[in-house]
Amino acid sequence: MPLRDGARPPCAACRHKHYRCTIDCPLAPYFPANEPEVFQNVLRLYGISNVTKILNQLNDNVEKQEAIISIKYESNIRKINPVHGCYGLTVSLQQNLNALMNELQRVRLLLESHRRNNINNQQWEILQDNSQIMPSFTGLPVNNQIINDQSVGGLSNIPNDQYNQGFHFGGPSDHNAINEVLASTTMEPPFEDLGDQDDNEE
Repeated sequence: MPLRDGARPPCAACRHKHYRCTIDCPLAPYFPANEPEVFQNVLRLYGISNVTKILNQLNDNVEKQEAIISIKYESNIRKINPVHGCYGLTVSLQQNLNALMNELQRVRLLLESHRRNNINNQQWEILQDNSQIMPSFTGLPVNNQIINDQSVGGLSNIPNDQYNQGFHFGGPSDHNAINEVLASTTMEPPFEDLGDQDDNEE
């Protein structure tokens, strides 16, 4: 259908009022004809006159565009939640945020607990490995001397009954006792015995 001079396709506001939408219509850039429901929400909450006043107070087109976006958003939320509107949405989002922050804190504490347990388990495994590699020392040799090869690697490897068989010397008294035993078992050379036999035969 051809349009008259100075006319344009009606916007949602002009179609609602059954007005002829002119080229200089202030609401046409913000309420196109394909968004009648959005315009109805704005109309129900603000009214056409209030929206026009808000736009007239703004000189910058960018500010006008941002203002219309806020008006549309608030009007749509008010339709969803007629009682609380944007405030109800803000409270709901804040509650969700608090719940998520608490959950995040709980997960962090749980991770920290698992991290500490893992470190403790690793330290315990290292101690267990070291205890299997390193020999166990239950005592030290007398006068810092190793008496025989069986004492190497720790005195715990020597049976207790070997301490009474000369494998371990406790002090000077033990040395004297052993010398007396050796002296009592000393034998004369066999050549002297042969010489004595020859003299007897003569």
